[in-house]
Amino acid sequence: MTNRPKIVFGGIDGTGEFWNHNYEKTFVNSHINTLYKEWIDGPAHYRRGPWWQGDWTWVEANRIFNRVKADWKDGAQAVFLAGYSRGGAAVIEIAKWLKAENIPVECMVLLDPVDRSRTMGDNWWGTKDTAIVDTVKRVIYAQRDYSAKSRESFGNCGRVRQSLSTIMHFDDFFCTHGAVGGVPWTEPKNGGFINEGAPDFGTLVTVEQDKLGSEKVKNWVFPMFYEALFQCIERLSQPTNPVNPPTKNPVGGPNKGQRIHIVEQGEWLSKIALKYYGDMMKYDIIHKHPENYKTIGPDPNIIKPGQRLIIP
Repeated sequence: MTNRPKIVFGGIDGTGEFWNHNYEKTFVNSHINTLYKEWIDGPAHYRRGPWWQGDWTWVEANRIFNRVKADWKDGAQAVFLAGYSRGGAAVIEIAKWLKAENIPVECMVLLDPVDRSRTMGDNWWGTKDTAIVDTVKRVIYAQRDYSAKSRESFGNCGRVRQSLSTIMHFDDFFCTHGAVGGVPWTEPKNGGFINEGAPDFGTLVTVEQDKLGSEKVKNWVFPMFYEALFQCIERLSQPTNPVNPPTKNPVGGPNKGQRIHIVEQGEWLSKIALKYYGDMMKYDIIHKHPENYKTIGPDPNIIKPGQRLIIP
């Protein structure tokens, strides 16, 4: 594919050991680290999660935010984010900061996100939780099944969206909090249930169940992630100049006085609706206009640069 678009990835992992060399051994094959190491479509940034007694979540979020913002200014055309545990809370916050810079997020992966930091989170509907902002196009959200009794004191975050136009894929998995992030437990080796230690101690998950649950998370998340990436590349790779350039409406013609939007590279329908109506959810109004439906077709997620859309 010629003129392959430049897309940036930012990932933040979960809480782990204080010393980096120990952390790296534990998280070497974590799901976030694997996505980072497999990334080939532009700049990629990975940060470790906080030490369990530290509150580094904001610091790591700020580092990824500044790097993504710099890549965007340097020509990146789309942003993919991924976070596990407190790293999930961090990338939700990053998306909010990026919105303030007019930088949308194409896809966000959240693996059992929890906001246990003291420096992040909005008071959203009475909870210290940042809503997923309306400039995030798609969220892939994997969570531990609460019946597993894993980390029962950890509340999840990221369950609220500013706009229903943000596509949300959600599923829960019978495994521990660690397994959702790709770091399943290996003890006890002699059978029995996993004990996670303080503050929640025993679970109802065995080592074998934890390993299987972690594999199920990966097999559910990764295909959707790469499908979102493929669709993004396809959209951004469309020629910027349409085969049949749009012409101006003739004076007195049937569309006189109507607003016309020419689709630009990197846009999607919800983003256009936000521009004209202040509400991404109103993308359907644009899509269902008879002339626009002829142009776009039945799938509102697929629009191409150069298409001429009427804004009702």
